[in-house]
Amino acid sequence: MIPGWDADCYVEWRHVTYAEAKEMATPDDDAEAMKAIAAVTKEHIIGGKIKVLGDNNKIELVDYTPDDFDSFPASVIRRLFVEITGAQYDDPKDMAKDQTSSDEPTTQENDTATS
Repeated sequence: MIPGWDADCYVEWRHVTYAEAKEMATPDDDAEAMKAIAAVTKEHIIGGKIKVLGDNNKIELVDYTPDDFDSFPASVIRRLFVEITGAQYDDPKDMAKDQTSSDEPTTQENDTATS
């Protein structure tokens, strides 16, 4: 579960297609990489329920809107990105060290938890 979210909070998304995944590239610059991750994530979220601080300074459960995305912490965006892409996220600079051979097949479990 994402820290700060409870069982009432969730996000629904459309998974990245194979064609979309082939087009993705991770920039070398960390700030640019985060912008790319955020753009893909925001584009694929289709709904959900999140908690926000309401006008009366109380936390309220509301329907997710695309405007809410910009207030998500980077850690939440990264976690959603992992779920949406079905990829395990590591620091791109460390990924080359972890990969033993590009010829070896990789396996990964796909967890569809939304909170």
